[in-house]
Amino acid sequence: MTGVEHVWRYWVSGGGVLLPLAAVSFCILLLVVRTQLVTRRLLQEGRVLQAWLRDRVEPMDIGTLQNVLPRNDFATVFLRALLHIAETGRSPMETLEVCESVAMQCVRKDMVMLAALTAAAPLLGLLGTVGGMIATFEAVSAVSGQTGTRVAGGISQALITTQFGLVVAMPGVFGMAHLRQATRDVQLLLGDCRAHLVALLGGLPQSDPLRSAA
Repeated sequence: MTGVEHVWRYWVSGGGVLLPLAAVSFCILLLVVRTQLVTRRLLQEGRVLQAWLRDRVEPMDIGTLQNVLPRNDFATVFLRALLHIAETGRSPMETLEVCESVAMQCVRKDMVMLAALTAAAPLLGLLGTVGGMIATFEAVSAVSGQTGTRVAGGISQALITTQFGLVVAMPGVFGMAHLRQATRDVQLLLGDCRAHLVALLGGLPQSDPLRSAA
């Protein structure tokens, strides 16, 4: 028996639950990779903006800041906030916090979906386990001569789906732990840049939340 044939027989033994489990596995990996790429880019761009702001000590008006801020996705959050401040006259701190929250919505949505899929994988495995045990009990109660084969098939289905459910959930668990830390780092950078921007706009003393948090 070739390796492909062995894998195919193993897959078929798991029953129909393995198909949705495969779909869940694909979605988990997609979300982990996408969120990782987004947070990594934001961290890189955020550090550029953070370094730029720390080199500025003289107060600036909103128009000047809009013209001289670095151009990247991270800085765009603050550019939109500055434009809103200029148009409405709202408090810089409040407006910047609102824009930061909006900017993080995409990442938070992906994290919620990732948590849901990670929780669903073991449940799908458990569903397959229940199906396999039902098939086993039906085989035990049957009077035909193939009871042993049917019992083996039911137990095989129960164990394989349980195994797949746990294996699929593991990347989600570890991925979520890593992405939560990356998200916290992005939020710290947002907070630090916000503090420097408010100081530049209002001539307030420069503060460094990252150092105080450490």
